[in-house]
Amino acid sequence: MGDENKMVRWKRNLIILSIGQFFVMGAMSSITPFLALYIQELGVTDPEEVSLWSGLIFAINFLTAFIFSPIWGKVADKYGRKLMVIRSGIGMAIIITLMGFVTNHIQLFILRLLNGVISGFIPATITLASTNTPKAKVGYALGVLQAGAVAGSIFGPVLGGIMADSMGFSMIFLCTGVFIFLATLLIIIFVDEKFERQVDEKKTSFVEDFKVIAARKPILSIFAVATMIQLALLGTLPLLSLFIQELKPGAENLAFLAGLTMAAMGFANMLASPQLGKLGDKYGAQH
Repeated sequence: MGDENKMVRWKRNLIILSIGQFFVMGAMSSITPFLALYIQELGVTDPEEVSLWSGLIFAINFLTAFIFSPIWGKVADKYGRKLMVIRSGIGMAIIITLMGFVTNHIQLFILRLLNGVISGFIPATITLASTNTPKAKVGYALGVLQAGAVAGSIFGPVLGGIMADSMGFSMIFLCTGVFIFLATLLIIIFVDEKFERQVDEKKTSFVEDFKVIAARKPILSIFAVATMIQLALLGTLPLLSLFIQELKPGAENLAFLAGLTMAAMGFANMLASPQLGKLGDKYGAQH
């Protein structure tokens, strides 16, 4: 009976966390197609300044997330992963909603910076799923989570583009905040975490922890590969709507076209992720 309840728990957790991944990635990616257009609406009209601020505002979120992720990871080891998911979800819901009320691009920049500081929903969700799933099913679970995230990143830009063209930019931030809050609420209610705090009598610094992790041979290689892939995938996104604006001057549905273009590259990823996860369980993740 206990094993049956454990099986039901991890499967339910996986379903809810995948739905949460879908909502959060959809909400976050729905902003990107019109970010540069929103900056123009806030009063930045010079093309070079628009490009510069689009890149800065887009990137600052990831920079602060990079800095604070190890901190939140250490807190998660101490207090649990579910708490980190809830912290990040509620924090992002509030900050992203506030982005719809800014009056200039500097305020938007500051809020994006703060959003990166409190972010961590996706990695905390992945860790929560992997630590509460039977070892033989971890690859499959991670594949399902990836599929949910990619599905959100596909539908989010398209839906965001449609809503931006029909409702205006500011309203999208409110809708995005609501979706993230709903995803977090689902996790609060339905996800159970079996968390056992590991007692470590020797306290270490982040630098010492990083040295220990980096000493494991595959870690640095994986980090370098992931960094290059993210640079390739994300580098052009904040300027995509400006490029389409240049290709189709005077077009009324720029946000939708940008969203559709962004969604195209993730479709195959969504379909392949669960199958790749199963192959990883069968042949090993290194293959």
